[in-house]
Amino acid sequence: MAKTLSQLKSAVAKAKALNNVELHAELNQILATMKQPWPKAFRLLSKLLQCASSQISKHYIADLFGEATDPQVLKPLMRAAKASENREYSSNFIFPCAQYDCTDYVNFFVQFLLTCKDPGEAMAGCVHVIEEMQGPFDSDSIRINVAKLLGRDRSMIPTDLQTQDEVLTLQAAYALLDKYFSQVDRQWNLELRVSS
Repeated sequence: MAKTLSQLKSAVAKAKALNNVELHAELNQILATMKQPWPKAFRLLSKLLQCASSQISKHYIADLFGEATDPQVLKPLMRAAKASENREYSSNFIFPCAQYDCTDYVNFFVQFLLTCKDPGEAMAGCVHVIEEMQGPFDSDSIRINVAKLLGRDRSMIPTDLQTQDEVLTLQAAYALLDKYFSQVDRQWNLELRVSS
């Protein structure tokens, strides 16, 4: 967190130098909040993530959440990623989620990926989060999500981006299948050892 806090202090000084009063106040509020015990800081930052007027402020909060080692930050990050006012910045909220095991939220990340109309950073972020999931995975969930990924309708994607979209979608499906295969293989080998 030290690196993000250092960058945040620099951003506060820059906002002050540029006489950006609103941004300066929001960034200062984040700094002050981080001096609180974590449970209180988490609650305050979660509220600020929803109501901050600056994407710069939201970006710093998301980075701090990514470094917090507290999985309760996932729900505010996912809400922020879905919020319409953050549509062009959703990757800022997706990538920090990869610092946590998001296995319980596999459906969210697959669905979010499938709603992306641009195969850019947000989709890549979802793939990264999926690749970092630890499992165990439910077989029905894997089958449903892989089928959704493989059956993606690319008609809404511009022609020149359809190949990139397909690569990211297939990468997500492959990651899920690979992780599930490893899970089933471990279980099978365990059963073989027990039965011998």
